[in-house]
Amino acid sequence: MRSALSSIGLAACFFVGGCQRTVEFERQTITIRHDPEADTVDVRLVHRGVFTPLPAAMTEDDQELLNDAVAAIERIASGMREFMTADGSALISIDEMAAKDAEEVDGTSIADPLCALRLEIYPLVHLIDHAAFVDDELRLGFVQHFEIRPWSEFERRTNELIGRAVITHDEAIRAGTSQRSGSSDVEGDALRVAKARAGTPWFAIRDGQWQLDLAMSHAEYADWVRLVLDPHVAVASPGFASLVTEVLASSRRVAHDDEGLELDVGVAGEPIRLNIQNRMNEYDHRLCEAVRAHGIELRNAAELADLLGDE
Repeated sequence: MRSALSSIGLAACFFVGGCQRTVEFERQTITIRHDPEADTVDVRLVHRGVFTPLPAAMTEDDQELLNDAVAAIERIASGMREFMTADGSALISIDEMAAKDAEEVDGTSIADPLCALRLEIYPLVHLIDHAAFVDDELRLGFVQHFEIRPWSEFERRTNELIGRAVITHDEAIRAGTSQRSGSSDVEGDALRVAKARAGTPWFAIRDGQWQLDLAMSHAEYADWVRLVLDPHVAVASPGFASLVTEVLASSRRVAHDDEGLELDVGVAGEPIRLNIQNRMNEYDHRLCEAVRAHGIELRNAAELADLLGDE
């Protein structure tokens, strides 16, 4: 699955260059609601037990990592459109990416062929509400409520972006300026390029049902199955393993054929809720303490019942 997602995934082509790993979470709840009449999708992210992975004896590099983490929490608490990936592996800043892409535009000349499409998508993601907080065990957390509107435009433009990214990557491979991603193979790349050129969607909401269409070869699918069943993945990458488990558990249909993997996720017309578990060792309070020392406002989780929702 990783090989296919690395080729077509939204994160790979939408948020290129915007990732940094400074914080992790113990638990994350993602709630996604589609309102077809309003043409919106609401995304609520609740992160609990947020920390920075630090050794007991910190070096100067570790202190710099902690400082970077405090700066990230400060940006999130101030209302920047910055969030943690679903598997807890990175922070992504839409605002920083938008500023970077805007700098790429020089009159009518665009250095990155995908830049113009991304600049059309960024304004469709709105931060409605947010808060950084501490719970009754003094663990750091934050909650963000995003609204994507109009969803139909986001879906259309993002599918086009993914397709163009696949074709651009294939052209770079053929030109010798890039290499094949991860464990993807020639057959899988050919399937993705054919899908991109046909213009069929990679994801969509149809009749209230979330649908994913991940073009992949039989060999890539076999690798994905082995990855899902590998107990070492749950140890080495618990957030990723938990994410895959939650998506599969929420799927009403999982089908693989000669053209790839299709998933129908969630119940038509109902919100999707993913409860993702990451590292659950003894909580390290150093990031929370550093955030407090920096003077960043932290709310009491008990006061945020409406914003936190029924996680």
